[in-house]
Amino acid sequence: MTRNLFLGADLTPAYRALAAPDAPTVLPAAVAGIFNPGEPPGMVQRTDFATRAGGLADEIERAQPDLIGLQEAAVWRTGDTVAADHLELLEAELARRGLRYRRVAATVNGHVALPSAVDLVVGLSDREAILAREDPGLTLANVRSAGFATMLPVATPQGPVGLARGWISVDATLRGTTVRFISTHLEVSSSPAAAAVQLAQAGELLDGPTATTLPVVMVGDFNVRPERPTYAALQAAGFDDAWTRSHPDGAAGFTCCHTERLDDPGDTLSARIDYIFTRGAIGATEAFLVGAEPGDFRTGLWPSDHAGVVATLGPI
Repeated sequence: MTRNLFLGADLTPAYRALAAPDAPTVLPAAVAGIFNPGEPPGMVQRTDFATRAGGLADEIERAQPDLIGLQEAAVWRTGDTVAADHLELLEAELARRGLRYRRVAATVNGHVALPSAVDLVVGLSDREAILAREDPGLTLANVRSAGFATMLPVATPQGPVGLARGWISVDATLRGTTVRFISTHLEVSSSPAAAAVQLAQAGELLDGPTATTLPVVMVGDFNVRPERPTYAALQAAGFDDAWTRSHPDGAAGFTCCHTERLDDPGDTLSARIDYIFTRGAIGATEAFLVGAEPGDFRTGLWPSDHAGVVATLGPI
């Protein structure tokens, strides 16, 4: 399974405020709009992850994936105090249901702390993580992670600020087959400069964790549609898209994106940007979405702004 958990808010207002000439004046209000534990509640509070964790756990309980790649597994802080650890909340919900998953690893892609208008310093750590189903036949080794050297700079009056992203991997053996499992989150290709950064990050994956003789399973929020250069570069490097292999009829498989507040039950998805890619002697025999159907809107909120992708893999 690949699952973007959603930080809980769009950070664009903070980026814009950072880049504004009067950043010290406008930034605190932008931060309070994103995260505010008081009144009026910030967007992170409105998209309440403690509630959403129940929907995400529903998905995992139904699909029972052996390995899960998670993106945007956030930690929010006020000062030095952890206000919400989304990964811990999800793990607690899984444990409450008797679902035995362990954290293989979690890595911080980037951390930022900014002043808020409500007299707080709000901190955010954006993490990548891998969970594994507890199974005596599943062995894990060689955990690795790294941030991308290529980042998208945001110009601010204090100088450029880089938007950090990265990857995490583990070599997993199950039923005699060993694969390298990689979870990643690439830059959004919202401009020509951002698209170039995204393509360079894909190149770092090809030169880094995917450079192995093992079969590779690479999952994540790639932030790219199938017709774009980054997707083509991965295909040219031998990667097979689990969704298209499993759906030769051309089923859309949209995974992005529910509107920010997550509270519209009629909201639909319109783009495919989350993928499970395989390379080597392993491929998908089945792929399906989670978090995309009206029945997934069970708690008054969608589980995330993305749908997740689940694939069953086998030798090819």
